[in-house]
Amino acid sequence: TLVEGVAALRKCATDIGAKLASGSRDAADDAVHGLGHMLEDLPALAAKAKLSAAAAETANKAIGELEECFGKLDEALHAAEGQGESPAEVHASLKDRIEVALKALEEIKE
Repeated sequence: TLVEGVAALRKCATDIGAKLASGSRDAADDAVHGLGHMLEDLPALAAKAKLSAAAAETANKAIGELEECFGKLDEALHAAEGQGESPAEVHASLKDRIEVALKALEEIKE
């Protein structure tokens, strides 16, 4: 269900932050890729949930925001050492945007 998908997404996003905070770059990279696959599945879950037009629009915007944020984090994880901001710095700069998008998804009623 959409609710289960969003809950799994929340857990994964939290795990990514913890991995970055502990310096586990490879583990964070694996988690970001896993989260990317979850994001790919969300539109289908939203469609199955038969959301109102407004809720579907909210879901699509939030999914797009998360894709953009975690795409930027993925780029930072794959950047050469010393190039640009560290993955932890990128994550910190995106944390509020990620939280707003996750909350928007969590507030959608099926």
